[in-house]
Amino acid sequence: MSLGLRFVNLFVAPSEVYEYLAKAPANPLNWALPLLLNCIAIVAFTIMAFSVPAVVQETRDAQAKALDKMVADGKLTAEQRNQQVEAMEKFSIFIPIVGSIAGAISMVLFAFLAGGLVWLVSNKGLRVAVEFSKSMEISGLAGLISVPGTVVKLALVMLRGTLNVGLNPGLLFPELPMGSPLATALAGLDFFILWTVILLAVGTGKVTRRGFTSALPWFGGIWFVFTGLAVAWSAFTYSK
Repeated sequence: MSLGLRFVNLFVAPSEVYEYLAKAPANPLNWALPLLLNCIAIVAFTIMAFSVPAVVQETRDAQAKALDKMVADGKLTAEQRNQQVEAMEKFSIFIPIVGSIAGAISMVLFAFLAGGLVWLVSNKGLRVAVEFSKSMEISGLAGLISVPGTVVKLALVMLRGTLNVGLNPGLLFPELPMGSPLATALAGLDFFILWTVILLAVGTGKVTRRGFTSALPWFGGIWFVFTGLAVAWSAFTYSK
C-alpha cells in the first residue's frame, strides 16, 4: 500500500491501513509527513485567522481585560496599563508570526507526546512490546485527521469572527465566554478530537493484536483525564 493510498484510506478504511502498518517495516514517513502537513496547516490557519479584524479585536479585548484586572488588583497603575496597551498595538503585527512559530512547535511536541502515549498504552497497558518508532507511526497517521480539522476550524473562525469556535457542541452556544469551564468542556467534545481518539484505538488494537475494544478504554480514559484537567484549569483561572 503506497503512502498516498494510506493517507486516503485512513479516512475511509482505517482498519486496513493499520493492518498494513502492523505487518510493514518501520517507515518514518508515516509520522513525519503528517507532522509536516499539520505544521503547514497551523501556520496557514494562524496567518489567515489573524487577518480577520474581529479576531484581532477579540485578542486585543482579552489582553485589555487582563490588564484591567491587574489594575484592579493593584499590580499596575492606569498609566502603566495604557503604556502596555500601546506597546501591544504596535507589536500586534507580529502576532501571526509568533503564533505560527508557537503553533508549529506545539505540533512537534504533541506528535512525540502522542507517540509516547501510544507506546505506554501498548507496552504497559496492553502489555505488548511495541517499538517507539511504530508507536509514532500509529499516532502520526491518526494525527493526519487534524489537517482537515484545522481547515474546518478556520472556516468557522472566518464565519463567526472568533477563535472560540470548533466542530463541537459549543457551536450551539455562541455566547459562551472564551476560556470558561463549559466552553472548555464542550471543546473537548470536538468531532476531530474524538475521531483521533478512535483512530488511535484502532491502530493500537491492530498493531498489538489486542483489538479495538481493548485499546479504546485506554485512549478514552486519557482523553477524559486531559479534558478534565483542562476544565479544572479553566475553572481555576476563569474564576480569578
